[in-house]
Amino acid sequence: MRPRQKFGLANKIQKIIVLIRNAPTGAFLMNVDICSKLKLNMLMAKSASGRFRRSVPWARSHKFYSLLLLTILLVAGIFVYERVALELNKRAFSQARATIDTIYADIVAQVGQPDNSKHSDTCSIYTEVYSTDPAYCNIVTTLIYGVKDESEANNVFKKIQLVIESHNDLIDSIKPLSSKISAMTVANAPYYASSDRYKSSGLNCVANYIYDTPQQISLTVEDKKMKPLEITLGCNGKARADFYSLVD
Repeated sequence: MRPRQKFGLANKIQKIIVLIRNAPTGAFLMNVDICSKLKLNMLMAKSASGRFRRSVPWARSHKFYSLLLLTILLVAGIFVYERVALELNKRAFSQARATIDTIYADIVAQVGQPDNSKHSDTCSIYTEVYSTDPAYCNIVTTLIYGVKDESEANNVFKKIQLVIESHNDLIDSIKPLSSKISAMTVANAPYYASSDRYKSSGLNCVANYIYDTPQQISLTVEDKKMKPLEITLGCNGKARADFYSLVD
């Protein structure tokens, strides 16, 4: 094995200087300038190499302090990451609530004042195998209109779809959207419903529409002669903390 050379770069520079000095006389002035620059580079290389060689023994002789420093930096990095992740997660739910509130206000302005409404922000424990964490939070706004029949229900449904679509800067639809409120049979009973899925601030969102199915409707209409059309706007996702009150 060839012996390890010290200051490999410095030795190469020294050889170049010797070659330049032996060059023809006509290139003397140029050689002087080049030699000066090469000597300066050689000094800088020696200085940098010296600093490196001095730092290595310190790290080797202070292994405990080096390990302690690395551990502190690692713990600090994890702490900062967790704090940033928590803040971003909390902000996502806050932005989702602001988005739903904006859409709700626009629905009231363009479709009309609902007969009733409610807003609910809650968290629950998301249970998985071998784990009871993290929390799972829901941002929900529910509103209800009284309509004459299925045709009017679908007209309101379409208007609300257009309102939500107009806020594509705040919420992204997952196509295709429903074309109408459809009738189906559940447990030998008629069930009129439709559902559209969205994404907002990284959370899963949904717009559910239920028409004239009392067992599935939580709000009431003012005029009992009218049939209920209940709309639920909600976003949900895993949360790094219980940002809202816990429910079962």
